[in-house]
Amino acid sequence: MQRLFDGRLEPLLTDKAIRDNQGMESLKNLDKCLAEQRQYFAKSFGGLMAKSFAEQGDNIAKSEILDSLKRVSQDLQSDASTSHTLFLISDMLENSAFDSFYRNNALRLISPDKTLQQVKQQHLLADFAGAKIFVAGAGLIDTDAKNNYRSGKILQQLEAFWRDYFTASNGVLVSFGAPALNVELQ
Repeated sequence: MQRLFDGRLEPLLTDKAIRDNQGMESLKNLDKCLAEQRQYFAKSFGGLMAKSFAEQGDNIAKSEILDSLKRVSQDLQSDASTSHTLFLISDMLENSAFDSFYRNNALRLISPDKTLQQVKQQHLLADFAGAKIFVAGAGLIDTDAKNNYRSGKILQQLEAFWRDYFTASNGVLVSFGAPALNVELQ
């Protein structure tokens, strides 16, 4: 688990009463600053996102995703913000002592209900404080790997598990990019 980017985007100032009480030059500078902030965020974030994916040919690594998510949720609990948006760049393929979403170096079909029950039994649920959660990279495996096929059914079950997991962990899975995220972050 690596936190590659931590930032805050300030919303555009749309409250007419506040805007009407600002000087024209100040308002112009603020609007320009907020617009540039979004461009900087997109450029910085995009570059870091590209770097976060494993290099081609990497082997299936041990990935403590559930434990890492529990740690991330603890960070959210200590943040005073009233709303959170969490953007996860991960294959979302648990491969740890808890469980493995692989079998014979290939993705396996998981049972979302059974896997969630195991998560609950192992006390691996988290509290995301109502955060909106976006995932990019789900189900992503090395295209050169043997047994690299990802069936639609496997990806559907993977998404169903994570949707149930985030719901049980007080989060809202807004979009599950398998692997590409095709919605705008909000």
